[in-house]
Amino acid sequence: MFSFAFGAVGLVLQGAPLAHQGRANVHMSIAVFGATGGVGGEVAFQALGRGESVRALVRDKTRLKVPVGSGGASAGSPLANDAMSVFEGTVTSAADVAKVFESGDVTGAHALHLLCSVTRINPRCPSAGVVIALGGKSKDVGPTMLTDGTANVINACIKNGVKRISVVTSIGAGDSENQAIPPPAPTRPCPTTSDPVSMAGPLGL
Repeated sequence: MFSFAFGAVGLVLQGAPLAHQGRANVHMSIAVFGATGGVGGEVAFQALGRGESVRALVRDKTRLKVPVGSGGASAGSPLANDAMSVFEGTVTSAADVAKVFESGDVTGAHALHLLCSVTRINPRCPSAGVVIALGGKSKDVGPTMLTDGTANVINACIKNGVKRISVVTSIGAGDSENQAIPPPAPTRPCPTTSDPVSMAGPLGL
């Protein structure tokens, strides 16, 4: 059985099979969903600057830029790095999300620490392997992108033994207000390893 523990910006999938447990000195990557946005771009850029490997899913590779906040003179130029793998697709497609995890090395010990630094939240919050920084106007991303996309990422994490996720988003404000309110769902037990997570289900996000 899985249980879910929430921190300030973090979600720990307790009970998920840890694919990387006991594997010392294994190359690890951070997965970033929303790397063309303000926060996601900062996380990707700063992770690369600290020597991390990054795997990012974006809708449009041409929008992946060095962020203004920490990019200095390079701000606005294309963000490219040998340590970054970029996949075009959408989080609302489980197949597209799965591509990010195909390498089998997504654990990213410093992802949530980076997110906390970028957002100036508690810098001591626990580590994470996946950063979800989704945003955008409803007319551009669709009315259920947040719930469907986040559910796909969580299910991929469970399947691949990734136990920590950090989530930050501006969805729920402005014209995306209703995206943060999932439809009612009957109460059901926490999922087993064969039971995909529904964002309208036990997580209640």
